[in-house]
Amino acid sequence: MMKHRGFTLIELLVVIAIIAILAAILFPVFAQAREKARQTFCLNNTKQITLGGLQYVNDYDETFPFSLYMTPNNAGSFCAFTVYHAIFPYLKNADLAGCPSDRGAWDVRTAFRPLELCPNNATSQFTTTSYIGNWCLFERGSMPLPQWPWPGLDRPSPIRYAQVDDVVRTPVVYDGVLGDHRGSQDGLGSYIQGRHNLVASVGFVDGHSGNVKTRRIDGGTVTLREATRKTRPLYVAIDTGLPFHTPAGSNYLYYGLSGVVSQYPAGHPRAGRPCHTCPGQYTRQDEPFGDDGAPNHCRRTN
Repeated sequence: MMKHRGFTLIELLVVIAIIAILAAILFPVFAQAREKARQTFCLNNTKQITLGGLQYVNDYDETFPFSLYMTPNNAGSFCAFTVYHAIFPYLKNADLAGCPSDRGAWDVRTAFRPLELCPNNATSQFTTTSYIGNWCLFERGSMPLPQWPWPGLDRPSPIRYAQVDDVVRTPVVYDGVLGDHRGSQDGLGSYIQGRHNLVASVGFVDGHSGNVKTRRIDGGTVTLREATRKTRPLYVAIDTGLPFHTPAGSNYLYYGLSGVVSQYPAGHPRAGRPCHTCPGQYTRQDEPFGDDGAPNHCRRTN
């Protein structure tokens, strides 16, 4: 009679060890593949939002919308009308504002208190968003409140398409958040987020969208502009083919990708090298390189 021998304890442990090793090898691969799919999802979102913004520009005499301005609402009070409200009629889908890797990145409703989003926070189409706009294209509009002074100009004016030096390399919207990397909850910096395996999706002024490689700053965080304290990792763009990148080993960073491609002026320590300009903003007394009327994003040496 033939006897059937079962597995010994040693054999079972060997099989379990092999399965564990294979799982350890394959799970990161599956996670990367999943994140790659989410990256494609975000690339489509930034493409649609960018095209919606450009349709707005086309309809409004080649003028970009304001990022934020105060306007009366139906209740006889004021509400905050944002760039998202301006672009929404061209999108008709608020879900395009969400990234599957960070759906609740930034709560827009609590960012601009005491104002509410138009018409109010309860019925606004936009509650949270995972994408940030280029504030050098979407300038801040009229905000006649002590806590929202216009920085340096008596009368804000929108940016026109013709003012953009390089439409191929100037971003419109990208994976990002609004906040400050120095811990303040009142920051207005537009920080890129390399959520997809250190890659961020970016839409550009010429209408195309692409992926930008980023590097995470060790120990760096962005404190979001929200009612409750929330942070996200601090990233910088490192694509050397783009002018708004942070070279390896450097000690300065751009606040996201904001700015129109230009060059540092003569006399600056980085004269002739690419920089960012905001056509509607000018340097203030607190800038490190002085106050001579040059665009402020070209003055920073950090």
